[in-house]
Amino acid sequence: MDLLKPISRYIATPIYSIKEKSRLLKTLKGLERSQWRTLDDLRDIQLEKLKNILIHSYETVDYYRDIFKSTGFDPYRMKSAEDLRRVPVLTKRDIIRNSQKMVSRHYRPRELVRASTGGSTGTQLHFYVNRGCVHLRDACAWRHNRWAGWDLGMPVGALWGNPPKPRTFKNKVRQNLLKRTSYLDTMNMDGPSILEFVDKIKKYEGYILFGHSHSLYLFADFLAKEKVSAGTPAGIVSTSMMLMDYERQLIEEVFGQKVFDRYGCEEVGLISSECEAHDGMHLNIDHLYIEFVTGSGRPALPGEEGRIVLTDLSNYGMPFIRYEVGDVGVPTGRRCECGRGLPLMNKIRGRTADFLVRENGSKVAGVSLIERVLTKNPAIMQMQIIQNDISRFTFKIVMNEGFTREHAVRALKREFTKIFPNSSMEYEFVEQVEQGSSGKYRFTICNI
Repeated sequence: MDLLKPISRYIATPIYSIKEKSRLLKTLKGLERSQWRTLDDLRDIQLEKLKNILIHSYETVDYYRDIFKSTGFDPYRMKSAEDLRRVPVLTKRDIIRNSQKMVSRHYRPRELVRASTGGSTGTQLHFYVNRGCVHLRDACAWRHNRWAGWDLGMPVGALWGNPPKPRTFKNKVRQNLLKRTSYLDTMNMDGPSILEFVDKIKKYEGYILFGHSHSLYLFADFLAKEKVSAGTPAGIVSTSMMLMDYERQLIEEVFGQKVFDRYGCEEVGLISSECEAHDGMHLNIDHLYIEFVTGSGRPALPGEEGRIVLTDLSNYGMPFIRYEVGDVGVPTGRRCECGRGLPLMNKIRGRTADFLVRENGSKVAGVSLIERVLTKNPAIMQMQIIQNDISRFTFKIVMNEGFTREHAVRALKREFTKIFPNSSMEYEFVEQVEQGSSGKYRFTICNI
């Protein structure tokens, strides 16, 4: 019996929240109620939040005062969210160049939390978040965790790159009593490390499995090949990377549980998440205004690809308005059978930086290409495609056992040249595809 679960849920977490003056639990209760409101109600609330952050930005942030004046945008006269399209998109380069001008004068430095991300492309980005925003982001993540079967006090098995290592007594107590998280470092997923992790999580009668999408796949593949059982988790949450169909299938077969996929980023937190219906991803419009923008700059229609542009409705410390995160997604006009009012999007199609370019100038989603090639090539376990120029590609390949390299190359060339004819293809056979500093994998890299 897991005696720590009720202690963590009913005693430790509430006491810690009071001590830290956290509004997280109160915010979570509000979010649990608001998800069942109608879409029209949620849009009205979202618009009011949008107006408030825009007026705040104009009055207290030098960068946005200059931007709004130069474009003739008046946040006081804003009537609908469509008016926001007059404001130019915000890029990572804009943030890096103007970081000091983007911090609100309303806050003292000690009132803000400093954060940073390297992102999937390796561009270092530093930013600030007010504490109320931190609580809202955490509460949103907790709400979506509960969709997957998690609840306060439950243990978590997390596959994560460079996991935190508590060093002080206070941090150790917080880790073991509040977060209750055991980590498998995805930078070191060798046999002994995986088996040690399995021994930890199997002690619990119910745990949530959480981690990078591809790392969960590699974990499941190891368990299947070595005939090792990690028990049946209460739920599985996949995040941080695109979850491919073949990865989802293996993970669900090995653990006997559905995968709940989600999408977010360090800069704004959770963006969308699957519910129990698994029919798209609910957009987290409680604290984000989310746009899908086509190449011509107009809003994408339902079913049409668009660049994802985000406005954080709760970060008053360093507002991000119309921030182009670098991903491509597809909005949908469907209503979810679960009954929640939160709108749906289809799964992410990939990062704009990882689309491969054809000779005619059209682009191909690298992740979709990887999935197409791998599903027809049992010889290859994992692969990365690097486009060096318009017709020259390098393939880093991890082989499956029982197949020859010749078999792998022959099948790969047959499928790949259907999309990229007249291509020069170079092959590197490796033990594993390199990870970024965060432990994530990039399946495709376009150097054009």
